[in-house]
Amino acid sequence: EVPAALTDAMVRLLAPSGSVSVLDPACRLGGALWAVAEVCPQATLQGWWPNEGAVHAARALGGLFDARVDLSCASFEEVLAKRVAVDAVISVPPFGVRLRERVQLADGSTSANLDLALVDRVAGWLKPGGRAVVVVPPRLLFADTASALRRRLAADLRVVAVVELPGGVFESTKIPVAIVVLERRAATETLVARLRADWKSQLSPSGDFLMAYQRHLKGMP
Repeated sequence: EVPAALTDAMVRLLAPSGSVSVLDPACRLGGALWAVAEVCPQATLQGWWPNEGAVHAARALGGLFDARVDLSCASFEEVLAKRVAVDAVISVPPFGVRLRERVQLADGSTSANLDLALVDRVAGWLKPGGRAVVVVPPRLLFADTASALRRRLAADLRVVAVVELPGGVFESTKIPVAIVVLERRAATETLVARLRADWKSQLSPSGDFLMAYQRHLKGMP
């Protein structure tokens, strides 16, 4: 289960506004999408998840929000094959999921790791100027197996921010995770932070890091 504090922080980093189209390619019960709907009721929301029961439950939850919502059941392999163009992506891909077969990434390499493959696809789903906020495992930041993907993201996108969080954010795992913010626009410097136990307050509306992030988005020192 994705903690509400993390989902809310991701929405603040995404900062959706107006009639944007927002995709969660690993939506589970739609928590990230409902958090978007609360701050951006004009958004069009789209989500995918392989468990049909969860998708039905998410559709029922969607009825509580006055938003345009399209939720569908799709295997992870089907998700990776989809072709869409959206203004924003927000997602916490499931960690440790191995695909049935290796898939080709945009840089020509291949991977059977769902979380890495999904980040690769996010770059192609964004419209020009679009923004993605994705939670990733440590290997995307440091592992040799993800080095080609990191180079591709740095070359093709603006890597707005990389925010490392401490272990224990998820009850199911003690490994640290990171939030990566990407934009489909010209590259600039990346805002890098390693937050500690006070990560919730740092990413709150009045948090020091969030205010620094908002200045960075605008190109301010």
